[in-house]
Amino acid sequence: MPSLGRPSSFTHEVVFRRCPDCQEHNIVREDDFVCAFCGSDLPAAWNVDPTT
Repeated sequence: MPSLGRPSSFTHEVVFRRCPDCQEHNIVREDDFVCAFCGSDLPAAWNVDPTT
């Protein structure tokens, strides 16, 4: 029985950013890099890695 290969990507990419002001995690929708919680600008670069 042949096996199915995994897809090269998902059908919809979800972009996450952490707000530098309130530290909340956000989902960026339609390239609108604005925090849904406090209204601050979100960074263009990934910043959701755990902090030490």
